[in-house]
Amino acid sequence: MEIVKDEPKISEKPNLSKELPKSVYDPRKKYTWKPTDNFVISGNDFGLVLNALRQLLSTPEAQTILLAERASDVIENTFGRYVEEGVIVEIKEPVKSK
Repeated sequence: MEIVKDEPKISEKPNLSKELPKSVYDPRKKYTWKPTDNFVISGNDFGLVLNALRQLLSTPEAQTILLAERASDVIENTFGRYVEEGVIVEIKEPVKSK
């Protein structure tokens, strides 16, 4: 039995352009983009995302979490105000010597 390798046909022209190969999306990888980049979605996709978010945020569980977030913001702002006024002070940990 003989192994035959596929060799390029003579009629095939090599890609001599300086273009980079197209990237292929892999959901297991992390990606980044600039804050100024724009992404366009269709009206159908926009409606799908909007309706899904509306449905999710209308659940009692989501309302509870949103209320908890607002309460957390109130506590953090109050805490910060009292730190600035000197009512709440930082505890200085003693420096441990070796």
